[in-house]
Amino acid sequence: MENLKTILNLITGAVVLSLFSFILLLFGFVPFYDTKNDEKQHRLVCGTCEQILNEQYLNHIRNQKMEENMTEATTKYTEMSDLEKGKSLWEGNCTSCHSLNDEVVVGPGLKNILERRDINWLIPWVKNSQAVIKSGDKYAVELFMKYNKAVMTSFALKDDEIKAIFSYIKQSEVQQSKAKPQVIACP
Repeated sequence: MENLKTILNLITGAVVLSLFSFILLLFGFVPFYDTKNDEKQHRLVCGTCEQILNEQYLNHIRNQKMEENMTEATTKYTEMSDLEKGKSLWEGNCTSCHSLNDEVVVGPGLKNILERRDINWLIPWVKNSQAVIKSGDKYAVELFMKYNKAVMTSFALKDDEIKAIFSYIKQSEVQQSKAKPQVIACP
């Protein structure tokens, strides 16, 4: 008797599954594989489902390409020298407010900055100048007041990246001093 129940349950399951598949086919839900850009995507062919799955597929491909581009950019960045990194970071983060000479843009020119301030002071300043000002640091407060309480943007940079920026600034100073003609006084 129990074997008969098991057999009936199996037959019933097979009939229900067949009936379900027939209904899906009847209403146009046909699963198939589509090869696009050598990528296989399983999708159901019906108006709305196909559109949703195509959008998901395209988003997946876009995200994959973005990840590949980010990996490539990260690899190139890792292979750069500290001076190249410093120059890239300088151009991307600093040039809108600072110059490599004495010229004031929004904030002070950074010529000879490493003679005015130690790197161990500059790192927290670049990361969060307002925190340095709030700590009561005399130089920070004077600088803040001198530039009309203009708030310097806080940067989420690593210490090594900040050091690379200041290495680039120092290297630029050296190159500028070499480029200037030497004036020799005549006796």
